[in-house]
Amino acid sequence: MILLILSAIFAAAAAVTLPARVIYQDANGLVFENIAVRPPTRTLTPIYIFPNCSSLLGITEYLPDVYAVVAGDIDFSTFHNAPNSVSIWHIDLTHGVAMANQVVRIPETIGFNGLSSVPGFPNLVLAADSVAGAVYEVDMRHGTARIAITDESMSLVPDGPFPALGINGLRVHDGWLYYSNSQRGTFMRMPVNVGNGGVEQAGSAHIIATVEPWGPSTGHEWDDFTIDGMGRVWVATDPGAVTLLSGESCGNGTWVQEIVVGDAEGGFTGLTHPTSLKIGRGNAEEEHKVYAVTAGGAVITVDMGEHKS
Repeated sequence: MILLILSAIFAAAAAVTLPARVIYQDANGLVFENIAVRPPTRTLTPIYIFPNCSSLLGITEYLPDVYAVVAGDIDFSTFHNAPNSVSIWHIDLTHGVAMANQVVRIPETIGFNGLSSVPGFPNLVLAADSVAGAVYEVDMRHGTARIAITDESMSLVPDGPFPALGINGLRVHDGWLYYSNSQRGTFMRMPVNVGNGGVEQAGSAHIIATVEPWGPSTGHEWDDFTIDGMGRVWVATDPGAVTLLSGESCGNGTWVQEIVVGDAEGGFTGLTHPTSLKIGRGNAEEEHKVYAVTAGGAVITVDMGEHKS
């Protein structure tokens, strides 16, 4: 497995412990912000050094073994990018070596974060703007970007607490746009239409789950997430947990919220500030694993156990 790092009613959180282990720990102070999973044999090797940027944020596979990546120059005191520094890159690994090029620069944004492919439209990628509270649509073939969706549920809280990040992770799945809002402590989904004209909002956003919003000394933060074959959502939850959200396919269904690794206060050694998750791929054994990366430079594998997808 190759890892590329980079109205609902909800039930009270339950405690379930799934087997987890650290399979890599960086010793050089690297912060792993996001992850994609490839089917070949597991390795962790630098494949490309991006010029003129200090950070890579979102990553998504939008064609087989071809990835979109957010590059920028981030200020770690605010987690915002410098003006005119954000761009989307194309990384092609189908030829054995990385072939990279910049697709589009987005000068007006300072907050690009998570990325999502769009099922059925392989050259479209959605990007979460965590500062503007918007979803951009990026055409990877033509090198264009536009704001596709804005919604209050994606926005920042006025004069809210650090970090100033609204919509963070996002995924398109079965006609829904799922997304986390880090500052508000909400996990949302809204119906969307996808067609030749692109992606558009098709109804109101619904809350799936909440955590106590992040504060100076208390609270928690939703980050990026992955969705398995059963439609369940595995969420990286700062400061130290993996949360599983399970629900029905209708907007008013009941969702169950479980902490399945660690705890809300960061009690699992190695799972320090988890940032992103992806389901394994390549064979049945790998498809029953979840891979997590952390701001502490760790890669962790979680065995779904009885929660197999």
